[in-house]
Amino acid sequence: MKNIFLTGATGYLGSYFLYHQLQHTNDHVICLARNNLKYGAHERVMHALRVIHKSFAEAGIENKHFKENLLKNVEVIPGDITQHGLGFAQILKAGDIDECWHIAANVKFLESMQNEIIVTNLEGGKNVLQFAEKLRIPVFNYISTAYVAGKNNGIAKENIDFEKFPPNNVYEQSKRLMELEIVKSHQKGNLNYRIFRPSVIVGHSITAVPDPSNGGFYGFLSILQSFKIAYENNYPEYFTNHPLKFHCNGNNTLNIVPVDYVTRMMHQISVEKNSLNKIFHITSDVTNTLRDFAFYTNFYSGINILLVQSCNDFNQADLIFSRKINRYAGYLMNNLKFEKKSILLSGLKAEKCAASQEKIHALIQAFYKKQQHLQPTVKH
Repeated sequence: MKNIFLTGATGYLGSYFLYHQLQHTNDHVICLARNNLKYGAHERVMHALRVIHKSFAEAGIENKHFKENLLKNVEVIPGDITQHGLGFAQILKAGDIDECWHIAANVKFLESMQNEIIVTNLEGGKNVLQFAEKLRIPVFNYISTAYVAGKNNGIAKENIDFEKFPPNNVYEQSKRLMELEIVKSHQKGNLNYRIFRPSVIVGHSITAVPDPSNGGFYGFLSILQSFKIAYENNYPEYFTNHPLKFHCNGNNTLNIVPVDYVTRMMHQISVEKNSLNKIFHITSDVTNTLRDFAFYTNFYSGINILLVQSCNDFNQADLIFSRKINRYAGYLMNNLKFEKKSILLSGLKAEKCAASQEKIHALIQAFYKKQQHLQPTVKH
């Protein structure tokens, strides 16, 4: 049994990680969460866990001891990573915590949100790191992203030698800078670390429930859906008769990983003694082409997406949409592969992960099914 300090328990990955700990360990988890105008920190964490539990129950995934473990092993402290000292009175002391798991992050890519992203991901991350140093927490686990590789168009290494490739956006930059801060702290002798770099996190491999924040993969689908509704308000049934041209190489690949695979690998890596002070890519072993994703997106979005390698013949709709998804350009034009040596070096037999065509179909279907309940009816 370990005492864990966790940030991000109300977020998508953080809540699944917490639920996984309740399912498979007897660890005591202290969750830092914000109060908001409507709900308190404790209620927000409990709600996130109950949503997962409900989706699991509906899919036939059992967790008979959920309520018991929830009461026994989860503690919530109201606070805020963006505040000095994490915004709560000092109630913990050195020796209380075995590991820190810093999962909280702003996962938006918008350059207009640059300050907010830096405040949360970098300044907030530094605050959590300083907290860990102060309490002499021996292990700091950090969730980064495999796409700190930036505009690399080859093999991304499990190291921090990424400066020769510029980042695609401020999100990637914030993750790069935080990784450097963690390694620097280790070099000073303050703590040991593990840096986890998942690729594009998508819904659970069985339930397919999407990220409610519409981050990453779902952010793209959300923009596409919103664009269709807005454009057809002005030009009714436009996409019934016109395709939407999309500038990218259809043979390029996108590496997606189900959230449950990520949480399992995070846990499995963390119990290996040889896993300290390493960087781990948590990525799929089989990638899918952008053409694969477009095929299923076409079916559910009601838009015929054409993948083209030139934007010379773009019309008004194509140009507007291209500007809206500019933040994703790096993921559409580059073709990354990810080194996965650290798992083997740690003595782990890596679980294989492959997103089949059926899984992609289910993920996109689940997103659009959810949108049907959220979107207002279009009036012409």
